[in-house]
Amino acid sequence: KWSATLTKKSESEPTLEKYLEFETTVSALASRLLNFCYLTLSVDVNHSHAQKQVDQLQTLMTELTLPSVQMKRWMKEQWPEELPAFQSETLNTHRYHLKETYETAQYMLEDSQEVL
Repeated sequence: KWSATLTKKSESEPTLEKYLEFETTVSALASRLLNFCYLTLSVDVNHSHAQKQVDQLQTLMTELTLPSVQMKRWMKEQWPEELPAFQSETLNTHRYHLKETYETAQYMLEDSQEVL
């Protein structure tokens, strides 16, 4: 889904905003669900449904590696030297996170190796 969106340079700020919204939403939901499962497991270690949910969530979270890798690579292609000053208040609010993401992109391997 993201690979089609990541080819348009003219829409870089809206694309980053959508990705940040996606990442924030998924992280918050996964965190809440995992915390609930861990709380359940702290009370009852043998609760098989909670353990199954933890396993499923961890599997789903690893599937988000490829979109993350694609976003890092896209950011580096959009701005080869450094991140620009954004006009969007949302992007400026998350600038530290974006900068960290951008800086780690220079150490990336091929997509197939990163997903491993």
